[in-house]
Amino acid sequence: MRIPGSAPRTAPPALADALLRRCLPAGILGLSIIGDLHQEYDALRASEARSSSGLRYWYWRTALGLAVRYSVTRTVGTMTSVRPWRPRGGSLTSALQTDLRFSLRMLKKTPLLSLTAIITVAVGVGLTTQTFSAVYGGILRGLPVPARERLMALDENRLEMDIESMEMSIHDFRDLRELQTSFEDVAAFYQGTVNLAGDGDLPERFAGAYMSANALSHLGVPPLLGRGFLHGEDEPDASPVVVLSHHLWRNRFGGDARVLGQTVRINGEATEIVGVMPEGFRFPFNEDLWLTHRMDVASLPRGGGDDLDVFGRLREGVSVDAARAELGAIAASLAARFPETNRGVGMGVQRYDFRFMPTRIRAVMWTMLISTFGVLLIACANVANLLLARASTRTREVAIRTALGASRIRVVRQLMVESAVLAGIGGALGLGLSAWGLRVYNGFSAGINRPYWIVPEMDLPVLLFSLGATAVACIFAGMAPALRASGVR
Repeated sequence: MRIPGSAPRTAPPALADALLRRCLPAGILGLSIIGDLHQEYDALRASEARSSSGLRYWYWRTALGLAVRYSVTRTVGTMTSVRPWRPRGGSLTSALQTDLRFSLRMLKKTPLLSLTAIITVAVGVGLTTQTFSAVYGGILRGLPVPARERLMALDENRLEMDIESMEMSIHDFRDLRELQTSFEDVAAFYQGTVNLAGDGDLPERFAGAYMSANALSHLGVPPLLGRGFLHGEDEPDASPVVVLSHHLWRNRFGGDARVLGQTVRINGEATEIVGVMPEGFRFPFNEDLWLTHRMDVASLPRGGGDDLDVFGRLREGVSVDAARAELGAIAASLAARFPETNRGVGMGVQRYDFRFMPTRIRAVMWTMLISTFGVLLIACANVANLLLARASTRTREVAIRTALGASRIRVVRQLMVESAVLAGIGGALGLGLSAWGLRVYNGFSAGINRPYWIVPEMDLPVLLFSLGATAVACIFAGMAPALRASGVR
């Protein structure tokens, strides 16, 4: 019951109080503000200076003002106290430069540990890069001709006599060329030494290949100068022509473009120079020049004449297994037609570049690469142990930086930059060791007779692999110490 003349006993709006408790700071400060506001509300109510509705309106207005004020203050404080993970503009570059300078100072501060880590990374990266250069040069680079994966070597075999591969007789090659449908075309060659002499010059001996007229064009590598062989130039009554390799053209003829049309004597026979192949082309093995294989096959008995190496490019959509099945059928047909020379003779097919790099050798090389990559990971583990030992002595430094406001990501980034500097120096040294090792290897193996495309080199793919190996060393060696030093278990 309301006593006449007394102030109305109305409490502050509960919803306004809930809003205040939501927006005001937690703890004593927020409770003090609400308490002061309640006292002022009670004083105004006791003085009856405002009506009940006016009093509630005043309380809501004051509560909303306080709520907005402290909400804005809290938001601005949060935005200014929390550092973004990635600064805007050029600040990230500046921070990385600062981290780099600090990392170099840390290398100088612990020279023995840094030198040990760098040498360990260098050995791992250098050994892995050296092995990859051999794998890339011997397996991955492959024969430098268009669509090399479809260029196949075709051969004959006598499995009953444990002969898995042998050259094909010229008669079988002619029959195969007419009967097969799996290849765009098939071509043949045989290798031999060639004596070349100019007018009044002493003859020089070079490695040459006697080829069917379609052989060079079938490879898809156009000449640098002039032309290749024309249809019919491998007939017995055709005029002899020769195509020079780039290095023979440069060394013997001085790189003179007027060499086309000149006549030289090859094996005592006047021969016209009709073309020069581009630099690096020395198919089929390591040849200096190419001649047409002119032989009167019709005058030879079956099985007589030269035995040839045969190759062909698979048609689009034809698999190796389908081609192998067709060659088996052709071999069986020839054995039935010519039992005296072809009984027990089969035909096989394989990628041309795999002919010089058998499956067992490829498996050994891949195993070596995997093993050396394992050595790199072991080197990274050793470096990680060294960095973990150093990280345990930097607990005070990390604690001080954290107390000064450095976030965990900032600390991890600094330590990862230090690891990247170690890995970068070690990777550069490892790349130098690998390049030196390649020069030594190529020097010792210069006298080994090997296909012209199987040459380990420090080319772009090898450099990219070395860069990737260095990145692996950086991540594997630096991540665990960085996380441990920053407080992550």
